[in-house]
Order: sequence, then structure tokens, then C-alpha cells
Amino acid sequence: MNATDSQLLAHRFLDVLNGADTAQLAGACAPGVTVFATVVEENLDPFTRRDMSRLGEFVAAWRNAMPDIRFALGRVDAGNGVTTVHWTANGTHTRAIGYVRPTGGPIALRGVCVFRCAADRVTEIRLAPDVYDFLLRTGTICADPATTRGRAPEVNAAGMAWLRAATAERRDAVSEPVDATTLLHANVQFYASAAMDQRTFELHGPGRFSQLLGFLRDEFASVDLRVGSGISQGHTTTFRGRAVVEREGERFGYLLRCGFRTTEARIAESWFEIYVPPTLHEVFA
Repeated sequence: MNATDSQLLAHRFLDVLNGADTAQLAGACAPGVTVFATVVEENLDPFTRRDMSRLGEFVAAWRNAMPDIRFALGRVDAGNGVTTVHWTANGTHTRAIGYVRPTGGPIALRGVCVFRCAADRVTEIRLAPDVYDFLLRTGTICADPATTRGRAPEVNAAGMAWLRAATAERRDAVSEPVDATTLLHANVQFYASAAMDQRTFELHGPGRFSQLLGFLRDEFASVDLRVGSGISQGHTTTFRGRAVVEREGERFGYLLRCGFRTTEARIAESWFEIYVPPTLHEVFA
């Protein structure tokens, strides 16, 4: 895709963000295009959809929160089969989006969209706003990691301790501070065969922790979640580290990101990601 085509693609994308039908962009995409789009919205699955509906949901979620939102193009970079579109948006934040309460005032948003192309057709779309900046602007989190709200560090640390113990002990029952209403976003990527074929397991919705624990117990002979002390901001704490698992007599090391968001003394939402490191050396380290 040359520079002219990349600019045309960027303007079609902008039109979709500003309300045009997604079919306008779909015409430039290959069949089965993979769409990734991040939204701060509790009832939307944040992982892959192999159609254009995910892009429509992204637009609808932000327009519901800011009915007068208007998107604008920034820099467009193209090369090696990839077009990266930088974009900005402005609107009045009058309704909640996920757990972010409306501010009632103007809010600026920014982000990027990466299009991967083959034979002049888009095969993958990755659309992501700068969620961290949005949460800062709305006061949902604080820029100083030392600033927390309520009992978030204590409760979230207890949630991480429970999850580590449950996976290590092969349990699938939930217990405090997690409960049957805790909203879970889970994505597990792993090697499923000696030929290094990758598989992905996804979950989204309330009360899904038992299902996630059951999957980890059934798929792996052992699971050891190794994380640091976590970084807390506002009501959230994010833990990063490694998941060391045993499968079919082999030990693998995957990257791990796990987080929790509290409401008083319970965990209202959690995200759990295990993913393959960029090099095989790290997998077998």
C-alpha cells in the first residue's frame, strides 16, 4: 500500500469514527479481517472479533459517553505493509463509559490505529485510545502511583494472593475478595503442541473466574504465577510478571499481566492476560 492509498485509508477510517457506516472501510479489508479495539466499557469484550462490528461498537461506546465527540486525523505513517494513523478527539463527557463517571465538561482523547496490509488489503486493525491519559483527565486514577483510594492496595493484593493460591492448588471455587459478580476479562495465549502451535483462550463477563481456573487446571499440569508487589492507582492495582506452567512434560514461561479494581472491600473487575514472549529463548528460560 503506497502513501496515497494510506492517506485514503486514513480518511475512510476518520469518516467511520465520525459516524459513517463501517462498510465504507470494510471495502478495503480482506475477508476475515481481525479487529482489535479497546473500550473502557464493562459490557464489551476487549479482545478479537473477526469482523467490523467491533469497530462499530468502539465508535458507539465513545459517542454514547460524549454525544458531541468529533474525531480528527493526526500524523499518518506508512511502510512495510503497515499504516499507522494517529488521531485525536474532543467532546463533552456527559455519560458514563464503563466505570468512568461523567465529568460534565470537555474531554480530549487521543489514540492510534494500526492497519496491517497484504496485497493492498487490510488484514488486521488494531485501534486503541490512550486509556491511561483518559483516566487521568477524568480523575479516575492519579498520576502519582503512591496515591490510592480506599482500601484498594490491600484488597487487590488479597485478590492476587487468592488467585495465585487457587491456580497453584488446582482449585476452581471463588472466595473473597472475588465473588460471583466480579467482572473478568481474560486472555490466555500458549503453545499447544510440540510443533509450537499457538492457541488462545478468552473469557469475558461476570462470574467467570471459576471457568478460568478450571481451564488452567485442565490445560496445564501446574501453574505458578510469579508477580511483583503491583502498582496501585486510584481503585486499581496492576501486577506484572511471569506465568511458569507445565504442559505435556514441558515447562514454559509466559508473560503475565493481572489487575484488579475494587469497590469498597470487594473486587468489582479484573483483567488477566498470559501471553507468549517475543522470543523463544524467553519461553524456555
